[in-house]
Amino acid sequence: MKARLAHCVLAAVTATGLSAARAETLDPAFPEPLILGEPIGILASERVNRERTNRSTFVLPTVLDEVGRAQVGAFVLPPTIDADGEALVATVSAEVVALSLPCIGNTSSACANRQPKRRRVGSSPATAPLVRLSSGKTAMLVGSPALVILAPDGTLEATVALPRGAFPTGPSHADASVALVATLDGGLVLTAQRLLLVIDSSGRILTKTTLPDRLASPVMPFGDGFVGVLESGFVIAIQPPLAPRVLGTVGAIVPRSAVLMNQRTLLVTTPTQRTVTFDLIARKASTPFADLQAPLHSPPSLAQDGSVWIVGLDGMVLGLTPDGQRNVVVPAEKGLPANRAPDELFGAGDLSPLVDRDGQVAFARPGGRLGLIERGKLSTTTDRACNVPVFLTLIGDKDLLVGCRDGTLIRFGEPKETQSAKP
Repeated sequence: MKARLAHCVLAAVTATGLSAARAETLDPAFPEPLILGEPIGILASERVNRERTNRSTFVLPTVLDEVGRAQVGAFVLPPTIDADGEALVATVSAEVVALSLPCIGNTSSACANRQPKRRRVGSSPATAPLVRLSSGKTAMLVGSPALVILAPDGTLEATVALPRGAFPTGPSHADASVALVATLDGGLVLTAQRLLLVIDSSGRILTKTTLPDRLASPVMPFGDGFVGVLESGFVIAIQPPLAPRVLGTVGAIVPRSAVLMNQRTLLVTTPTQRTVTFDLIARKASTPFADLQAPLHSPPSLAQDGSVWIVGLDGMVLGLTPDGQRNVVVPAEKGLPANRAPDELFGAGDLSPLVDRDGQVAFARPGGRLGLIERGKLSTTTDRACNVPVFLTLIGDKDLLVGCRDGTLIRFGEPKETQSAKP
């Protein structure tokens, strides 16, 4: 009876909910797609890649010695970083700061003249995490509202005005529907509320799709298009300019928690302290990791072997095997209430664990301390790195960078190796 009822509900949503969803081709000369490939960079988007795995291609250091630090001005959003370690950071004062991360703490002559360059981009700060495009450019959403396209060095290339009321005027901490996602042709997908725009590399809007509900997490690549999870819990396939298709449901999810495990499996976390996987081909949901006994807030991270890493709202770190067993538990940080409500989604210190290519893990406590997990055991921790960590990423082998909301960038690693890094 329950299965029959679920089938009827899904059929009703498909018939009625998607009848309100539509796609429009705005450019009559809609071009054939130009394939450039995946965006190249150390940090192409807020969670490393378009699949949102938060998995780096580098290896973590075995110690956390401070190598150096730099100040760029307060920010609440992660930067983009190219393959050479050149970063673009959007500050709260509506500036974009371009700097060479390998030069932090590096006293070589090559770094002597590599000072950060600041450029003002209009009068509004960025409102969502920046994204690096496959063309090498960077796109940012600002509060005017407008889409800004930046050259690799941070200079302004194009500004596209956006309709007021549909896009946020300040950092979109509470709105998980707002996101920028790169496409393989050098352009991007821009989402907000029920609106999805496909935009080319020059900033031209190609198609507009109205979704049946607001997105609960940024869309991810699937087939010739994208897959998304709506606030209603339904999983949809999106292939502009066609109308979206309902694939099934995973129920309500933690905002921004969707991760693509592989080309056919979606992973989400739920407010009921569970994780749910969804087979995009078979269109079937399952619950491999149930009753995690930790209030969930940040998205899960995925290791190469399929193991899952999660940080609870209380700071507890959980490691889950591919078959759903808890094999690592780092206790919650003392003094943090388990049911606290974060005041921000970005810049609040609730970061997902960072997984390296060998499956080792780095994490940042909500209070600012850093830790490493090697071979399933907590190996080292630091004193407070900063009050509010905004992002954590590897910029090379054994070269860890943490960005703090007050504008401080701190580089950790093994000094003999990291100090010899070339800019």
